[in-house]
Amino acid sequence: MPLLMVLIIINLLPSSGQYVLLGISDNDVVAGGYFYAFYNMTAIPGKPIVGFKLSLLVPRGWTFRPYNASGITPKGEKIKIEWLENGTAVYSGSGASVAHVAFRINVPLNETDVRRSIFAKGYLLVKEGNGIRRYIVTGKKEIFVHKWEPLVYVNLSKEEVVPPAIITAYVRILTAPPLYPTAMRDVNLRVETTTSGLLYNESVEYWPYGHAIDLKIPIKISSNVNGGEHKLTVTLSYEVGGNILKSTVEYPFKVMKPSKIDANANISKIVKAGHPVWVNASIINPSSFTAHNVELHAKVGDIHEVKKIGDMEPGSLEGVSIKINLKDEGNYTLSVWAIWEQEYPREFRVLNVGNYTVEVVSEGLGISWYLLSLVVVILVAAAVKYKLGRSRNKQ
Repeated sequence: MPLLMVLIIINLLPSSGQYVLLGISDNDVVAGGYFYAFYNMTAIPGKPIVGFKLSLLVPRGWTFRPYNASGITPKGEKIKIEWLENGTAVYSGSGASVAHVAFRINVPLNETDVRRSIFAKGYLLVKEGNGIRRYIVTGKKEIFVHKWEPLVYVNLSKEEVVPPAIITAYVRILTAPPLYPTAMRDVNLRVETTTSGLLYNESVEYWPYGHAIDLKIPIKISSNVNGGEHKLTVTLSYEVGGNILKSTVEYPFKVMKPSKIDANANISKIVKAGHPVWVNASIINPSSFTAHNVELHAKVGDIHEVKKIGDMEPGSLEGVSIKINLKDEGNYTLSVWAIWEQEYPREFRVLNVGNYTVEVVSEGLGISWYLLSLVVVILVAAAVKYKLGRSRNKQ
C-alpha cells in the first residue's frame, strides 16, 4: 500500500517549540486491510528533541505494529529509536533535529461500513535553555471502513433498446487483491432485471480466495415492457469473517418506445362567405408503440381549432373533421398539424400536415362559380358524345 501522506496537525506547540505532525496513508480502507500512521517531528534550531515516547490509541479489535523509525541530529548523525513490545517508539539522546516514526494498522475483517477514529498518544521532550520541557501529543484522525466484499463487474451490450429485442448482460465476480485473502461461504448469486424478473440464481457453499465466475446472460425485452428507465441488479449474499453480508450492484438501461403519427388532410379550397371550411384528415399510427394524447390542430389567423383524439394503438386509423368559420371574403392560409406524446422518451412530437390556401368568395360569386363549373361539365360531355357519334358514322 503506497504511503500517500495525509497530514494533520495534532499539537501545535508555542512558537518557541516544535510541530508534531500525524499522517495516515489512507482515510478510506476496506475491512481486513491495513494502512499506515506516522509522526513527523521537526525541531527549531537551538531547541533539539532529546526524547519522545509515541504510540497510538486504536478502536477495539484493531491492532498496530512498528513499521519504521528514523531521525538525525543537528550534525546529520543518525539517532537510535527503540521499539517496546507493545509497539511504542522510544527515543532518548543528546538531541534530534528531525524524526519520523511509522506504524502499520490492521483493520479487522468483521468491520462493516463504519467510521472509526485513531488517537495520538505520547509525549515529546525538548531541550529549552538549561531545562527540558515535556509536550503531550494529542489529537485524532477519522477513517471510514468499507465492508469486505467481492469485486463485481457488470456491463450490458446496449444501454438503450427498442423492443422487441435481446440484449446481453456480462457479469464477472471475483475475490482478488486488494481484498484481504479470505474465503466466502454460503454464497448465493442472483441476477435480475425490472423487465424480465429473475434471470440467474446459483448457490455455492465455499468460494475460495482467488476464484472468479463469468456470466453471459441474454435478456429478452418484449414489446409489452413499459418504456422508461430500468435496471439490471446483481445481488450476492455471503458469509465472511463471521458476518453475513450482502453486496448489490445495479446497472441502468432504458427501454425506448418512439411512437409515430402520419396524417393526410383534404381541405375545401374555395368556400362561400358564411359557410365553414372543413378539414377532413386521416390519421394513422404506423409505429409499434402507442401514441398518447393525439390531437389535430387547424389554425387560420387568430382562429385555432383542436380535435382531441386520445391514445392511438399501433396500426390504428382515425378519421377526423374540423370545422372553421370564415366570414370575410379573401385568401387565407390554413395550417394543419398533429401532436402526440411518446411513451418513452416521454416527450411531445409534432407532425406538420401542411399549409393550405383557402379562398372565401361572396355568395353570388359562389353561385357563378357553380354555374360555370356546371357549364364546363355539360360542354365536355357534349364534345365527347359528338366525337363518339362521328366515329360510329364512319364505321
